[in-house]
Amino acid sequence: TSSGMHDTCRLTRLSAEHSRVYLDLSRMDNSDQNSTKVTEGLVVDLRKPNNALVPAVNAPTEILCEVFSFHPVRMSRKKKDSPPPSWLSILQVCSRWRAIYVSTPSLWSHPGTFRLQETNRMADICLERAHGAPIDIAFVMPDVDTPFKLPTALPASAPWLRSLAFHGQDSEEADILLVSSEFAAPRLEEREFD
Repeated sequence: TSSGMHDTCRLTRLSAEHSRVYLDLSRMDNSDQNSTKVTEGLVVDLRKPNNALVPAVNAPTEILCEVFSFHPVRMSRKKKDSPPPSWLSILQVCSRWRAIYVSTPSLWSHPGTFRLQETNRMADICLERAHGAPIDIAFVMPDVDTPFKLPTALPASAPWLRSLAFHGQDSEEADILLVSSEFAAPRLEEREFD
């Protein structure tokens, strides 16, 4: 059949591509072999042709978004030996899935509870990527003597906040910070400080 011949031609191209990448690897000197970027680039070159053969990778964006909606970003405190969360695994399947997942605000808009520390990079990432979707987020304040900063993306995300909670001993200080004129949250339905 023509589809069988098409698959055979595709596999032949894949073998040629793999041979080229392995040849590139063998030509590298020791200093290049230690370069993480070079190695990562070659691994991506090896994976792309194989990923193209997997039907799920090429599924329509709308279908992938529907499937991904069952695995939104959720922050949780798990044991160190627990498997990674399902949403993190999706990001590692292929570059197309990662791009679709990262650019879908609704998947980032209910991340759960973050522990506030000096830096809040993951909270900032979730707030930035949820841009435009109703956001439900909570923070646990550190001990009274521990310095903390609110996520830098919080003021810019305020127009999309639907619920915001601060838990812990220093939640009154967070309340004072959020009352400022720079923090306008017109869609905020629930605000909790305890």
